[in-house]
Parts: sequence; structure tokens; C-alpha cells
Amino acid sequence: MTNWSPQVLKIFQQADTLVIMPYNDDGKTFEEISPVSPVVYDGSLYVRGWKGTATRWFIAAGHQPAGFIELYGHRFPVTFEQVHKDESFDDNLSDAFWKKYEHSKTAAPHALVGGPGVEATLRILPRVDAQGKLALA
Repeated sequence: MTNWSPQVLKIFQQADTLVIMPYNDDGKTFEEISPVSPVVYDGSLYVRGWKGTATRWFIAAGHQPAGFIELYGHRFPVTFEQVHKDESFDDNLSDAFWKKYEHSKTAAPHALVGGPGVEATLRILPRVDAQGKLALA
């Protein structure tokens, strides 16, 4: 499994938001293009849907786990992985969201650290081609 480089993870961690674009089932059109609040935890990139599992982009990513994210005008082809970890992992990831967004004017930290947001967690990985190389946007 390919993950983001430490340099790219640092950029993601510094960003308040990125844009998430999961494909529809047709693999060509996007279900929803939405800003989300990213966090880097334990060497991976995560987002949570503050409306929980009813969040449209979260549902789309579950049906068709491919799409794009966009940050600072750069589009990255990605794979979305639904996260079902244990309570300790959820608590630690929630702590990472809280530390990053506690004083944010754009994120809803309470929705990201408790309630339905915890159930709607995605890990975002760079998409690779059949040869295992990073896919290009």
C-alpha cells in the first residue's frame, strides 16, 4: 500500500480545508464536491463527515472508493478507505482533530470529535496504477 510522503503529509496537516471529490458509481462524475477538514494522524491523512454516515460524499466514497482531493489548486487522484478501528484509535484520532481545529472558525470541531462524525471517518490514500506507481491527475 502506498502512502503520502512525509513532505506531502506536512502540507495536508497545515491546511485548514481541502476539497473532496468522490466519484459516483459511474466512475466519471462526482457525487459531491465539498470542503472538508483534514488531519494527519499516525502517518496517514483522515477526514470526517460532520453529518456522520449520512454525509453525501461519505456515502459516495463507500460505493466508489476513488476520486480526487484538491488542495492549493493541485488535484490528487485518491482512494478512500472507510475506517473501522477500535475505541482507542477513535479517541486518539479525535484528539488530533480537536488539537488542530479547537479554535477554528471554519471547522466544526465538536462534530469531528464526537457524535456521528466519528462513524464517518475516511483514510485518504494516493491512488496507484496497475504497476503500483502514483496515478496522475
